[in-house]
Amino acid sequence: MDFFAAEIRPDGVYERISLHGELDLASAPELVARVEDYAVGGRDLLFDLSGLTFFGCAGISALLQLRAWAQDAGGSLRVTATTPPIRKALELTGVDRILLLSDGSQRSGAD
Repeated sequence: MDFFAAEIRPDGVYERISLHGELDLASAPELVARVEDYAVGGRDLLFDLSGLTFFGCAGISALLQLRAWAQDAGGSLRVTATTPPIRKALELTGVDRILLLSDGSQRSGAD
């Protein structure tokens, strides 16, 4: 199995989820399981993708599922610190128009 880790910590009004390694078909279910309670609890989620070395379609699907749960419960999902290849994957799939993308300069609580 390839390396994957998700670190979750409070960051102002957000729960910051820093991802490391490969977010793929094998690791996406682990991500969903670790973050589901925060999403269905209506928390505002901030995903830091700067530590990812691979970001596959299963990772995109996982983020979209978590976003739907968060929004249904009154929360949000924002993506920050995207690398050029990850930003390109989000743009090519049209997901950049669905997920809130941040350049990382936003302060906690800003939308």
